[in-house]
Amino acid sequence: MGHLSEHVLLFTALMLPVGMFRPDWMIWMVPLACFFAVVLELFRLHGNHVHGYDVIADVCGISLATVTIPLLRAIGSFIRSRYARP
Repeated sequence: MGHLSEHVLLFTALMLPVGMFRPDWMIWMVPLACFFAVVLELFRLHGNHVHGYDVIADVCGISLATVTIPLLRAIGSFIRSRYARP
């Protein structure tokens, strides 16, 4: 698995519990996770490989979770309402 895809999956997994169990917290968690991604890269500034692409991959993971989770919740709600007993 590529280095940047690990960043995407990590931040998608970071946002998954918030989106599934507390979707109203997403408005606070998205900027906080973006800030967390930037701070992580700044702490790695003294390391030997720091790339701006890592932050871009982190933000892609955050946006993937932000778009996918409400879509999955809407699909689940539709299926539940479709097969609900009257």
